[in-house]
Amino acid sequence: MLKWILSALSLVFGYKIRTIDIKGIASEVIDDAIFMARKPAAMMLLGICSILFFCGGAFVAIFDATRQYDTTGTVAGTATLWTGAGIAMVFAVAYVWAFLVAWPGARKHAHKVQEVRAQAKKDTVGLDQAISTFIMDVVEERRADRAMAREARANAYAKASHTEKRKTPPEDEPPRGFA
Repeated sequence: MLKWILSALSLVFGYKIRTIDIKGIASEVIDDAIFMARKPAAMMLLGICSILFFCGGAFVAIFDATRQYDTTGTVAGTATLWTGAGIAMVFAVAYVWAFLVAWPGARKHAHKVQEVRAQAKKDTVGLDQAISTFIMDVVEERRADRAMAREARANAYAKASHTEKRKTPPEDEPPRGFA
């Protein structure tokens, strides 16, 4: 059990404790793996501690505020209330710092996000142009279809009026449908 605790402490604090007797290249690989895992392990430990202390500080502040409200009916800023709120805020900031700033891949990820956004802005200009061109093409095509349909109706009406004479009812006969 003590070997595992010493291994965990050596991982977090960087001590070189040789409990495993591995020779040659395997030893160097294990040392590199421990060195590479040290910062993420420390960041996760900081995150877990930040969560615990945030919850503790928030609990102290809420407990003091509710105690004051129950006894006096108001809440005043006391040392206990401000200490609990301060602890909660400090460790909330530590948690955010650990996972958004100090995490080993955070800067690399932020750089990739900026590159993707810049590329998206470049692509958006082309995409906007393509969409507007497509919409204008559809509008012009619909205008042309309407003009052709209007012309076809006019031609059909003119053709029907020239070839066929209108039938008119005789003067003495009333129009159909009216009695």
